[in-house]
Amino acid sequence: MGTAEFSPDGIHVVTASAGAQFEAVAWIWDARTGTKRVELRGHDSYVLSAAFSPDGARVATASMDGTGKLWDARTGALQWDLVGHGGAVVISAFSPDGKFVITSSVDKIARIWDVASGRQIAKLAGHLGIIFKFAFSPDGTRIVTTSDDYTARLWDASTGVEIANVSGRSPEPWSPDRFMFDSAFAFSSDSKLLVVGDSASPIGRVYCARSGRVVSELHGHVMRQDKVLGATLDASIMSVHFSPDDLQNITTSDDKTARIWDAKMGTPLTVLRGHVGNVTDAAFSDDGAHAVTTSQDGTVRLWKVASGEEIMVFRGHEASVSTVTFANDGSFFVTTSADGTARTWSPRWEWKTRDIVKTTKARTPRRLTLEERRRAYLDMPS
Repeated sequence: MGTAEFSPDGIHVVTASAGAQFEAVAWIWDARTGTKRVELRGHDSYVLSAAFSPDGARVATASMDGTGKLWDARTGALQWDLVGHGGAVVISAFSPDGKFVITSSVDKIARIWDVASGRQIAKLAGHLGIIFKFAFSPDGTRIVTTSDDYTARLWDASTGVEIANVSGRSPEPWSPDRFMFDSAFAFSSDSKLLVVGDSASPIGRVYCARSGRVVSELHGHVMRQDKVLGATLDASIMSVHFSPDDLQNITTSDDKTARIWDAKMGTPLTVLRGHVGNVTDAAFSDDGAHAVTTSQDGTVRLWKVASGEEIMVFRGHEASVSTVTFANDGSFFVTTSADGTARTWSPRWEWKTRDIVKTTKARTPRRLTLEERRRAYLDMPS
């Protein structure tokens, strides 16, 4: 599936393994038109992830060829090869200040690199399995990682010292008879809190990001029926996020719901019901009043956070929809899918609160035709 990420200014999107086939290339696209702008070619095997630096000037990629690379985002010129991992490099990401980039590999180690020189400055060692995800806290002082050893861990970003196991379980070496473990996590914007949920438990937890102490637990996702196994199983959490004001969390689950919580108390606030498949990801609008969810049912849905009311269903992807990310100005969002595409969408949530014909007239400074009036009413969300 690869990855898709907006540039900080929202003008471009960088994708890894774009298209129906995995490729040894990443692309930078015009977000509005979908036109390819810059080709990042130089890896010897397909690219698993790509990420913009905070200033949009660079892109970091991770590849099956065992390297990470740093690129000039404007020209596509290769700046540094990040060499040192003992296997395929799974993901890469920049620190919030853009001075460092972190990569992880099947060698079970995450490495921190200096962007100016391309030199390794620290490594995070201790997981018993591959590190599939990580993130810096917004202030750059903490890193959280998750591994198929069934744990998530919190680290001091400056020293590489582990602070806490933030998964609620002991590490277990990977074995082929277990299902693939996945953990979701997110820091609050003030870097004080960390929320974690995973595929082995229906319970999410909010931690103090300084000490790793549990602040609250999120109980509410329910049992699900597994048709393949013919058994009733605990739900798992597929994604977690903070609202822009850090007061709420949203979690998505294979119980086909998304749920909104009070972040500090763990109190359940709203349940978003409507998807007929596992809910894979979610994102808050920039004002926190709306949320967008994605699902294995192939749809993208827009909701009112306070009431849980479904406002609009977006269709167009031809397979499971994996992720959703808002542009910085909140005017549109991008989704990625197992159909091999990334798509941009306009929320248009004002249509629920305004007369649809008046809205259309405001956008079309002339008299509407009968067909345009008919379409405006047909397009109105139910």
